[in-house]
Amino acid sequence: MTNLARIVSSFSFVTRAVLLGVLVLGLAAPSLAKPKCFPREGRCVQVTVNGQAAVKMTKKERRQLERFETSPYADDATVWIREPVSGELEVLAQQVTGSDAWFGAGVSSDIGVVPLEQVDLDVSRRESSASSVRAGGQALRTERLELNSNVLPAGLYLLRVTLRGSDNWDRATVFLRVE
Repeated sequence: MTNLARIVSSFSFVTRAVLLGVLVLGLAAPSLAKPKCFPREGRCVQVTVNGQAAVKMTKKERRQLERFETSPYADDATVWIREPVSGELEVLAQQVTGSDAWFGAGVSSDIGVVPLEQVDLDVSRRESSASSVRAGGQALRTERLELNSNVLPAGLYLLRVTLRGSDNWDRATVFLRVE
């Protein structure tokens, strides 16, 4: 009998059960741990707009968004672009280092624009149908507004940047000002 076995055998049954539980939980902990991406608050998405990286919002910026609480996405904003942007928007969305296992293969992005003020956006309506979703035997038709240009009128906006992979997704909501 090894020294460790002698020491463990001298413990009471309850003590051995507790030690076994700690050992099992300790070995299983990495597989049970939630990835930092799990709440889907944009923690695994890095967004850059016109060369400026989105940074975490402070209380001051959060207060600026309070007046837009009627927007369904204002509460989701956790990052912002510090300096106003102008001209053609160039948005780059990437997954953060260490999030490969979360997203899986084939990561793609989708960017939604949510104006927080009354602006005239140059958009076109696009209709499509989803054959995988049916109602009354018919494929559902959807309508989507798509920007005709990547130049936005002056105002305050939220960008809803979603990264999707074969295994999972995450979304960052970015607050920015366009001049």
